[in-house]
Amino acid sequence: MKEETKVKSVSDYLNLVQQTIKNADKDGSSQIFWFRGEGSIKWETPVVPSIYRVLASTFKSVTDDLFNSKNLKKVEEVISSDFFRQSLPYIIAKGIENTGWNRYFLMQHYKMKTRLLDWTENALLALFFAVEDTSAGQDDAIVWILQPFILNSFTINTILGSQKSFMLIPHGVDSVRPASLVDSEGKISIDELITRYLKMDFDHDVSEPQTNIYYPLAIYPMYLDQRMTAQKTCFTIFGNKINGLISNEKKDEFLYPIKIDGKMKNQILTELSLVGFDHSSIYPDLDGLGISLNLKYKRALNDNRETLIHIVKNSLNKNKSSR
Repeated sequence: MKEETKVKSVSDYLNLVQQTIKNADKDGSSQIFWFRGEGSIKWETPVVPSIYRVLASTFKSVTDDLFNSKNLKKVEEVISSDFFRQSLPYIIAKGIENTGWNRYFLMQHYKMKTRLLDWTENALLALFFAVEDTSAGQDDAIVWILQPFILNSFTINTILGSQKSFMLIPHGVDSVRPASLVDSEGKISIDELITRYLKMDFDHDVSEPQTNIYYPLAIYPMYLDQRMTAQKTCFTIFGNKINGLISNEKKDEFLYPIKIDGKMKNQILTELSLVGFDHSSIYPDLDGLGISLNLKYKRALNDNRETLIHIVKNSLNKNKSSR
């Protein structure tokens, strides 16, 4: 993408997404792309999960942003335990399998700080998230395009020296005992790999890893409610590399930015609503409906002329009744 290229409409965006994907997937071997919208290109910590953003800001000018502190691991364990204790009635009522991964997904879903970064399989949905952020004003927004298979191939190769790539779907019972990442037959233990990411268990005194650097992994969650389904949610989970995507030496092979003209955000939101993308469809609950209706009638509620008419009418009626 050219530096000066900025999306000014939905059609601009779709054309640029299509061209970016075409250029990224020249041999047609990688058909899976994920998308993430961010409200401003001025964010100090783009494509960084919430729990790492303060650290990422600290490390932004440092090439070695490897995080080895055990303090955060302990804090995250305490938060997870507290969440588990207090969320159990909800988990039972919803019939959700009570696993560490499901609880972690729910923590992210309900705005707690985690090492998960949200992505979606829907390109238009990512555009909506990029332009709906009113707090960013008229700053240019950005949509990131990710090739998750290529990211995982790089991450697994960094850890184990293996070129194998997987799309990971955490499920089942929690693993308790640490195990080897590679068995006697040379097969990678996917369960052990994702368990290490969940538990921040990166300091193993074992011989099989090539390095102790754990870059982000792309994972598919189980859809735990309607909102995750509607948003086609997927995640990257970060290991011990704070800026694991943006500072990645191979990022140009799997991560691509598309700029959105900040002055056109409202116009793009209007265009998106015409094709069915608004808060009520993206957040299929009463919260989403409320936001959607507030926006729908915002102009009428803020019309000073209409307000003045009501004030004048009320004043005239009071004068008539007092005569």
